[in-house]
Amino acid sequence: MSNILEELCQKATWEAFFYYKKEKQVWGNQEEKAWRDFIDQEAYLQITNALLNGSYTFPLPIKKQIDKVNQQKKRTVYLFQGAENKILKVIVWLLYRYDEVIPSNCY
Repeated sequence: MSNILEELCQKATWEAFFYYKKEKQVWGNQEEKAWRDFIDQEAYLQITNALLNGSYTFPLPIKKQIDKVNQQKKRTVYLFQGAENKILKVIVWLLYRYDEVIPSNCY
């Protein structure tokens, strides 16, 4: 099994992620097109190559307050924008294969 950061630099990984999400029908047409363009332009390569060689630092996320469902309290969430958001989504997807080996009390 190869290194996740090495996999992030491979177009095949991005294509597999794209078709996985497309099959699950999680995207609207606009978001699907944005992902397709991002992958076709290999827009991930600059950041993923820098991650691989240790020279990239993610910017600070944007802090947002959102309403909790059926409550007056607010929840704080931190959002990444653009390419960083897409890269983190693919990293999470790649980590799913380890779910079975991670003890249940680690969540």
